[in-house]
Amino acid sequence: MDKTNYDNNCRKQQTSLEEDNSESESNLSGHSRKEIKPKEKAKYELLERILDKDNMNLAYKRVKANKGAAGIDGITTEELLDHLKENKEKILGQIRVRKYKPKPVKR
Repeated sequence: MDKTNYDNNCRKQQTSLEEDNSESESNLSGHSRKEIKPKEKAKYELLERILDKDNMNLAYKRVKANKGAAGIDGITTEELLDHLKENKEKILGQIRVRKYKPKPVKR
């Protein structure tokens, strides 16, 4: 079975389940791979559940139904769908590799 991972350039990479049980921490000195700790695995699984297509669509529908206010970036709920269509893969990739920087909250 394969699982999708992302590299630092937000490109998809396929790994097998065998690789999922250990981190790619090998280095030139020949150290073996480390096992993924249960806490790290739980974080990864939670992130994937949050970023799941159905969950993201539900979140969008809720914001749209609430007539959510524009954020600091000025994107209104009417503009949000087009923005997400254009930038979805980039944003999701950045979140997966821990590079996404949300803008500060407007107060």
